[in-house]
Amino acid sequence: MRIATIESDVPLGALAGRLRTAGWAVAEQEVTPRYTLIVERSGDTGLHTLLESVAEFLCSEWPHLYMETRLRAMYPLLSPEERQYLALLAAHVIRRAHRDAAWHPAPWRAELMRAVQDTLSRYGRVHLDGVVRFRARPWLKALQDVASGVVKQFFADREYETFVAMLRHILDAQPPGADVLHVYCSEACVWVTDAHGQVVTDRRVLDVIAEQEQEEEDIDVEDVAMSLLITRAPRYVVVHDVTKAAPWPSFAETVERVFLERTRRCPGCDVCERLRNASEQNPPQVNIVFPFPRG
Repeated sequence: MRIATIESDVPLGALAGRLRTAGWAVAEQEVTPRYTLIVERSGDTGLHTLLESVAEFLCSEWPHLYMETRLRAMYPLLSPEERQYLALLAAHVIRRAHRDAAWHPAPWRAELMRAVQDTLSRYGRVHLDGVVRFRARPWLKALQDVASGVVKQFFADREYETFVAMLRHILDAQPPGADVLHVYCSEACVWVTDAHGQVVTDRRVLDVIAEQEQEEEDIDVEDVAMSLLITRAPRYVVVHDVTKAAPWPSFAETVERVFLERTRRCPGCDVCERLRNASEQNPPQVNIVFPFPRG
């Protein structure tokens, strides 16, 4: 005897498995883009086990499947592997969420179970995506926000990798320059010195700065410092990074990604120690000019 028809726009294989484990007879149908389960009673299985299985599916497997389906519709140029990776990443964020997080499913479990029960008792069939959309809209919106955040970060990462590859290509085309340069990164400044602690400048770089200042353009100090490093093409770069909360990707990380095996991290020198102990408003006197102030 047919008890319920369950429909969704996401694959329902996991739900079918849960229902069979709970003792229900299940037939699977797929009429693209909709997946359907025909659920029949097997023995004396109680309706509550069906509702429990559906609620558990909605809170466990459905978010990942929903996001993969959503990514396929919104970002058709992504490869299947990329969509699956992003959906898994978003699902990982959800699983690790604190119970109070907007996208945590636990607070919605009982509401979803009631909604499924009400719909089945009236119509004998239920569309799971519709239940979530109308009875758990804030949760669905939070899931969509998680997916959007993951995708945004993915494209930012890819753009960053392309940028780093371009800089590395330019660097490889430069003839070898100085043996070693030191790049200092603090909350207030970025600057480059030679092996003797003398600040390194470049006429072409200074001309660009002067031109930008004349046109009242914002100067990206990290771009200036990177241009200087690539122009000088040192055999080694010693990175002195004393920033405490630099946004990703930090300038120090970018230098390491561009120069690869040519970089060395400073294990802790006198200049780093003084900078680390100083406040941003009152930098220490270390006989180094700060040519590239941030902001």
